[in-house]
This record gives sequence, structure tokens and C-alpha cells, in this order.
Amino acid sequence: MATTKMSVAQVDVMYYSHSGDISGAEISLLLTMQGLTRTRAILVAPNGELTDRAEKMGIRTIIQNSYRARMTRNPIKLLIGLLGTCAAGLRLRKLVGELHPQIVHANSIRAGLIAILATIGRETKLVWHVRDQLPLNVVGRWVRRVAAYTTDCLFFISNDIQKNFLSDMNRRVRSQVVYNGIELDAAPRRPSIRGDLGVSSDTFVVGVVGQIAPWKRQRDAITAFAQLRKSHPKCELWIVGSPKFRPENVVYEADLLDYAASLGVENEVRFFGFQEDVLSFMDEMDVLLVTSKNEPFGRVVIEAMLMSKPVIGTRGGGIPEIIADGVTGFLVQTGDTEMMANLLDWLQRNVSLRTNLGRAGYERVVSHFSIQRTCAELELAYADLQDPGSRAITHAAATLQEEAERYRAIR
Repeated sequence: MATTKMSVAQVDVMYYSHSGDISGAEISLLLTMQGLTRTRAILVAPNGELTDRAEKMGIRTIIQNSYRARMTRNPIKLLIGLLGTCAAGLRLRKLVGELHPQIVHANSIRAGLIAILATIGRETKLVWHVRDQLPLNVVGRWVRRVAAYTTDCLFFISNDIQKNFLSDMNRRVRSQVVYNGIELDAAPRRPSIRGDLGVSSDTFVVGVVGQIAPWKRQRDAITAFAQLRKSHPKCELWIVGSPKFRPENVVYEADLLDYAASLGVENEVRFFGFQEDVLSFMDEMDVLLVTSKNEPFGRVVIEAMLMSKPVIGTRGGGIPEIIADGVTGFLVQTGDTEMMANLLDWLQRNVSLRTNLGRAGYERVVSHFSIQRTCAELELAYADLQDPGSRAITHAAATLQEEAERYRAIR
């Protein structure tokens, strides 16, 4: 991808990602940048799938190597991580000096730590987009204090993440919850996956979508599904996702395959790996099951609701902020596989209930989780950071009001 020089006036916000891989955080970033209406933005990220997708979407991009430090209490690894973070920060500082963006928007905590060196001592504002739980340990406390003294605003993807991050802060900071959004006109691109697989229309399909990792607890889904199959033999479990980022995730996927075999459901549990067109798979599912422990937000939940599918999700993290229990789906305690199986059994028997939950879920996505709403809230915050009380704020606030009125009309 070619890197182009830009004038000072051409960049309002520089979005910075320390990772070039794709997961929920990066998908949210791309949709946000594509949906901005009043902000001239550029993406800075390492070469990878993220920059490839950005190019296809017409997003201005500069490729720059970064550093992927991991949270650790090991002093040697911590020192190596700090040195790598500083080197990446100095590279970014040079770029900020060339483009003079008004705001650097770091897409994660790690990206935010790198961006500190790029903005300190400059008029450029620094905001962090906090998308994950931060541990309440020595390292976590240090990160919170650094953020308190170096950032101009913190964005959080859920109230749960905001509460976690601010719980151990030593000073007040400007912060705001901005939910991830989804394109309301997004649609499946691949017809008849069931037909391709030879799965009949009356087969009850339970879906699990997301990165394969121990904290996602796909093992619980297999346990609940095996229990369901005892009373409903004509059902399948579709696991969509791959074991990205960490070696232990690859080991966990192998364990899941062995576990399914040990329960005698290896032929009914299908592993599809990573799928870019996840909506096509969700459209063929009857229900989405989310078994994660403290899911920070739950993009797959709003994707399933957009497809008018009921969702069973764990009562932790940001999921309870999305699912209206008993209205758009059901909430269960993490690890309660018996309740998961009972709810799956109930939904399998009751088509009208699935339809009603799915319809209510779609309406909730339209009213609360559109990408247009996400972008409008961010642009309002940007305007206030740059010029409190300006006409831009009035305009952005009016846009939000118009969006809210349009959502109410749709409902």
C-alpha cells in the first residue's frame, strides 16, 4: 500500500492501532472510520489484514511498524515491553510531527501507551478507546495512573469496562461510554450455507461465533449442546472462529475437538474457522449462544440481533447492556451449562418465541447500536475536545437528536 504525504489541514483525527490483525476491536475501528461524516481521518497501523481491509474500504492509511507488548509482572519482560513501546512511540511521534493531527485516537490500551510519546508536549489531543478489562494489580494500577495524567479523554465500549477502568483511578478523568455500532444495511453475502452443507431446514442450529480462546468458554457451549441433543437429535452446533493471537488458543481448539468426541457429538459440532462474512452464518442459525466470561461488549450479539436471531448470553461484562433479558434473548450465569441447555430446549420447541425475540432484538439494534449513532457520538466528543461550545458541537448534537428521532420512528 502506498503511503502519501498530506498537508496539515487534511487530518483531523489520526486513528492508531498497534495491531494489524483483525478482531472485534479492529472491525469496530474500520466501521467507525468509514461512517465519519465530519472528520478527516487517517489510519496508522502495522501491515496486515487491518490495513488490507482499510484499503479496500477507501480509508486513508499509513503503514507503520508497532510493538505488541503483553501485560506482565515479570520485570525482565516488563522492561523489554517498555523499551519496545518507547521505540514505537518515537516512530509515531515523527509521523504526528509531519501530519499535525488535532487528535490521536488510540484504538486500545496498548496503542494508547505507545501514543503517549507521540503527543506529549504537543497541542495534539490524545484519546484512548478502552475495549478490554484491565487487571486490578500493580501493572493495572500503573496503566490507570498513566492514563489519568496523559489522556484528554477515555472512550469505553460498555459501562462495565468504564467501571472496571475507573475503579482504581487516583484522579478524575474525562470519560464517555460509546457503544460499538453496526451497519444497519449489512446483509448476508453467501446464500444457502445449509444447502451447501446438506443441513435440512428443520435442523435446529445453535451458533457460537468469535475467537477461540479459553476465556470465550466454547467448552461450555459443547457441554450444553450435548445435553440438548439427548432430547433433540436433529440439531447441530456451529462454531465460527479461529484461535488467533496466542499459542494457548490453538491448544484450546484441539482440546475442544477432543472434548466433542468424548461426548459423542463430534459429527454434530462443526468448526468453520474464521469467516469474514459472519452474517451469512448467523442468518442460517436458529439461536446464538455466547458463553464468554466477562465479554467486554459483544459485537457478535448485535450482529445476531441484526439478523433477527435470539441470543443466549452470559450475565457479565457488557452483554447485559445489550440483551434485554426475556425480551431479545436470555441471560445466564457464566458456566451454567444446565440453564443454557434448558433455554436451548425451550427455544427449539417454540418457534414463535424465537421469532418474537428475534424481532425485538432487531428493533433494539436499530435504536441503540447503529454505526451512525456511534460516529455521531464520537464526532460530538471530538468537537468538544477541540473547541468547547463551538458550532460544531451544536451541529453534532442536532445530528444525534435527528438520529434518535429516526430510530423512534422505525420502532
